[in-house]
Amino acid sequence: MVRRTAGVRIEGFAALIAAVTAVAGFRIDTRDVGGFEGCDLEVINPSDAPKS
Repeated sequence: MVRRTAGVRIEGFAALIAAVTAVAGFRIDTRDVGGFEGCDLEVINPSDAPKS
C-alpha cells in the first residue's frame, strides 16, 4: 500500500473498511475520501455525483 511506504497512518475502522473492500473487490462510497487516499481503492464521494 502506498500509505505504508509513505508512513501515513490510517484509522482503525477505516483500515478495516479498506481491507474488506480490497478483498471483496468493491468500491467505497463515502464523504471521507481523504481517509482512504493512497489505499489503491476506488473511492467515490456521493456528494460529487452528478444529479440526474
